[in-house]
Amino acid sequence: MNKKLLAGGLFILAFTVYGIFAFRENVNPYTNFKGAETAWGAVQIKGVWDQSKENFYSAEQNTFIFWLTDESGETRRVTFHGAKPNNFEHATSVVVKGSFENGEFNSDRILVKCPSKYQSEQADGKKFQS
Repeated sequence: MNKKLLAGGLFILAFTVYGIFAFRENVNPYTNFKGAETAWGAVQIKGVWDQSKENFYSAEQNTFIFWLTDESGETRRVTFHGAKPNNFEHATSVVVKGSFENGEFNSDRILVKCPSKYQSEQADGKKFQS
């Protein structure tokens, strides 16, 4: 009976430890570029696309390179390994998920926030959100 209880306890402990690490892999904290350089694992950085710098997309390599200014005002080059999002040019803010490698931020996911298509126009022609 004690061996079964011990085996069950070890199974529960192993499952709990596995669950903690699996959950940690899916939770990526928000930070800025400075914090991302010292972070362990993947992080998320929110910012705006710096349109004054040149971006590049290679269909052959499936790589999109652009410049992002984080919420602290620091601008860095981001390499996204995937197709350029269709609505990227219309984004009001961008969230990149990834990590630093060799001094460059490498992203495996981009989330873009675009202006709402549900904006209404006031009588004077200015847009407002309801």
